[in-house]
Amino acid sequence: GSMIGLSAIVWLFAAAAAAGIGGIEWHYRKAWKKISAAGNPADISYTRALFLLCLLFERERARWIASICDAELPKALRAPLLRVIAALIGADVSEAREPLGAYSSIGCFFSRELRDGARRIDAAPGAVVSPADARILALGAVGSEGSRVSQVQVKGTTFSLAGVLGSDPAADLAPGNELFYVAMRGPA
Repeated sequence: GSMIGLSAIVWLFAAAAAAGIGGIEWHYRKAWKKISAAGNPADISYTRALFLLCLLFERERARWIASICDAELPKALRAPLLRVIAALIGADVSEAREPLGAYSSIGCFFSRELRDGARRIDAAPGAVVSPADARILALGAVGSEGSRVSQVQVKGTTFSLAGVLGSDPAADLAPGNELFYVAMRGPA
């Protein structure tokens, strides 16, 4: 009796695994048809990463996430929920101008104003400052045409500069000038 039960569980697990792998492959092939039709303007060299980007960032998902971020939060849940979100993304809530309960949505929290003096802007000559909460992952000089800028946050995937920006910025570069890049990931 117990052998039949165990055998059935093994077969059920195997069938579920096969269905899962088949579903992922079906989604990959479906996404690849879209990519093939639209081309690969970012010149992504690793197609599985391109599939993952399509899977995670299709328009429907972006709209769904935007609607979640714009949804008004119940007043009683605002502070506790935003405190959890802040902890997950590493945001310093002490820098916020308003108390957490004042932000009516996740989107309002993400675009919050900081209290005066929360962050000092480096005025040193040559300093690079950004209005975004981000950590610098890579920076450097852009080489000659055809050079590739590595995007650290997408493991094993590289993007051409023209693909990332939509055009080649070196095309209008005056002689003797150099072009530099900074890859950032938020939050800091």
